[in-house]
Amino acid sequence: MKARSLSRCMYIALCGVSLLSFNTFAASQNTIRFQGEVNAQTCNVNINDATGSPIILLPTVSTASLNAAKSTAGKTPFTINLTGCVAPAAGTTQAININLAGNNISSTGDLLNTGTATNVALRLLDSSDKTINLSGGTATVNGMSLASGSTSASQNFSVEYYSDSGSAGAGTVLSSVQYSVSYP
Repeated sequence: MKARSLSRCMYIALCGVSLLSFNTFAASQNTIRFQGEVNAQTCNVNINDATGSPIILLPTVSTASLNAAKSTAGKTPFTINLTGCVAPAAGTTQAININLAGNNISSTGDLLNTGTATNVALRLLDSSDKTINLSGGTATVNGMSLASGSTSASQNFSVEYYSDSGSAGAGTVLSSVQYSVSYP
C-alpha cells in the first residue's frame, strides 16, 4: 500500500514538474514583435495604376535571344506611382526612396527564376537603365521626389530577362520582389 502511495505521489510530482517546464517553454517561445513608424509623409502606392500585388507581364521571347552569355531580352517598363501625398511646403521638395527586397537572388543581384525555364533570371533596371543590384538582399533606389505643392510623384523602372551563362531553356519565368517607400 505504501509503495502504491509513493508511486502515486511521484507520478503527481512528475506531472507537476512537467507542467511547470511546459509553461516556461511556452512563455519563452511565444513572442510577438510589433514594428511600425509614424511619419509626417505618407502616400498611396500603385504600380502601373494597379494596387495590391500587381503582375508585370513580360513578352514571350525565343531561347535564341538568350543564347549568349550575359544576354538580355524582353525589356518591359513599369511605373511606381505615389498619390495622395502630403504636399511639401512652398520652396521645398520631399525626397522619396523605393526600397526593394528579394528572397531568391542570384550572385549577380538578379531575381532568380522560380518557373520552369532554365538559365534565365529577371533583371531590374532603374529609370536610367542601370541594373538594380539585389545581391545584398535589398537595394534602395532614390531619385524620386515630391515637388513643392504637389501630392503625387512617379518613377519609371524596367525588368528584363537575363541569362548570365547563356543557353536559356524554354519554360515559364516567375519571380517577385517586395517594395516599400521611405521618406528620408
